[in-house]
Amino acid sequence: MCWKKHYLKLITSLYPMDAGIIEIDGQNIANIKKESLISKISIIFPETYLFDGSIYDNIHIGDLSSSKEDVVRVSKMVKIHEFIEKTHEKYDTPVGEEGLMLSSGEKQKIALARAVLKDSPIILLDEVTKSIDFESKEAINEVINNLKNEKTIIIVTYNAEEIDNSGNLIYI
Repeated sequence: MCWKKHYLKLITSLYPMDAGIIEIDGQNIANIKKESLISKISIIFPETYLFDGSIYDNIHIGDLSSSKEDVVRVSKMVKIHEFIEKTHEKYDTPVGEEGLMLSSGEKQKIALARAVLKDSPIILLDEVTKSIDFESKEAINEVINNLKNEKTIIIVTYNAEEIDNSGNLIYI
């Protein structure tokens, strides 16, 4: 596994820290309950995990208290709604085990819709535009640009050209 991915897992407390301190809003994450921390963070890995259910279920799990209208709203925001509407069963379309029935770009957009629906203040993106088509990259980057003033977004990427230079960049 890439050492950069370890940073994301440290931020979410998925890996224990050997040394140093990570603070969010001036609070050491070691002093925050893991469940509370995870509720404030959405994370998307390049190998998007989708469970064997419908497109709706895979987005809705981001916030089970959300309405169907909320799911449609975020689907439109991440530019997956038109694709969904063209499928035979629309939002009830099964994705297959691990999203087998979808392209990489479609899976990433569904994962991004889930993260946007969760509405967490921190979004961690690990190589989210890796191995996807240009149109999906553009849609994902548009969502990132629209959210960057409202949320803390941390992106791990090997392709620095994909990052908007108007934010705070840290090269490691």
